[in-house]
Amino acid sequence: MVNRALIREILFGTGGYVSHREEMISSAMPFWKTFLDVFQNSAQHAPSLHKYFILPIILFLILGAFCKKDATDRKIYKAAVINFLFLIAIALFYAFCHLTAVVDWKNNATGFLHYFQMHRVYWLYPAAWYLEFAWAAAVLWRTKVPHTDVRMQAGKLAVILICLLPTLQLLKVNSGMYLNVNQINNGSGVTGYISWESWFAEDLMQEIDDAIGRDKSTYRVAHLGISPAPSLMHGFYTVDGYSNNYSLEYKHRFREVIAAELEKNEEVRVYFDLWGNRCYLFNSITGNYMQLKKGNTLVYEGLEFDMDALRELGCEYLFSGAEIGDAERMGLELVGYYETDDSYWGIWVYEL
Repeated sequence: MVNRALIREILFGTGGYVSHREEMISSAMPFWKTFLDVFQNSAQHAPSLHKYFILPIILFLILGAFCKKDATDRKIYKAAVINFLFLIAIALFYAFCHLTAVVDWKNNATGFLHYFQMHRVYWLYPAAWYLEFAWAAAVLWRTKVPHTDVRMQAGKLAVILICLLPTLQLLKVNSGMYLNVNQINNGSGVTGYISWESWFAEDLMQEIDDAIGRDKSTYRVAHLGISPAPSLMHGFYTVDGYSNNYSLEYKHRFREVIAAELEKNEEVRVYFDLWGNRCYLFNSITGNYMQLKKGNTLVYEGLEFDMDALRELGCEYLFSGAEIGDAERMGLELVGYYETDDSYWGIWVYEL
């Protein structure tokens, strides 16, 4: 339980500060449409790729209902039915949690009840759906031809394998193993994937560290158009980042930096104000996109960040994924441009 401190803070408010999650706002969804979508496809963060299992499972259970069963058969069939009802209940609960009345109550609550996402019980879907297929397949496997003791195992095995094929294809193209083998064989130029080495770009980060030439604990950095993750991985201290739980006061202070830019982009304003886990330099040019690749021709101009508010957060350097054409107007001085052959990023470093 490496996140036990985070869990305590969220459940019991032991962090000693008001969480930014107090300002999170949930959105309502249409009940039956949401139920069907989750039941067929699962939901965000928990893809189960199970939709081609649903019809075979139902058919196997119907078949099992009309076949002669011994004690073991009845136990397996009961487990399969109960688990299937559980899967339906999860989708119903997800849809219930997004009813207008429930969402309004949740948004008006405070503390744990306000921001805890109870509907995420659907994270059980991947394991539960594949367990369900195994039980349903066991039901089919143990059925007998009516009025005989013949089980026709070869035919049943063929049926089960045929039912598995569409899902196996989905698993293949979405599996980590497939993605890694594809990357090893073809490289990023063909696959479009970003490798660990190019993303975290340790050599690039070291070049920037050497160029600044200071103890990293004595200053803070911010990022424009690029993720803060590589900097954090290399030991830089950042004023921006992605956090599940941080001070609401800090969110408000950071918002002062980007307030004028948020007013230019309603989608990004809603993203920051009503969610806020990503505390980034959102702007009217690249919005909330933070993956500008080296070699891009973008030039930032006309950005209206409150640089004084950024300095008050302790920020002394800005790492940008694109050149800032009017850096002088913003009070920025170019330190240099840095990239390496293997890095995904090309970073313009500015001093505030």
